[in-house]
Amino acid sequence: NDFICGLLIQLTRKVSEGDSVKLEGLDVKGKAVSVGYLTTTIDTDADQVHVPNREIWSRAVRIAKRKSPIILPSGFKK
Repeated sequence: NDFICGLLIQLTRKVSEGDSVKLEGLDVKGKAVSVGYLTTTIDTDADQVHVPNREIWSRAVRIAKRKSPIILPSGFKK
């Protein structure tokens, strides 16, 4: 289950390395330092937390800011 959720997280980019995240319903808030196939590691103020990917996939995730810019399709006008 965690493996499938890990693939889905990586494909959909629900959480990416460098994101500042807060997991709703869990007392976890910090910076995502790695997104693996089974767990995602979040660096909190106190320590690093390894969260099973099924928990991330099934919960609302608040992302404060993305590390990488949004890439717009060619021909897009502001």
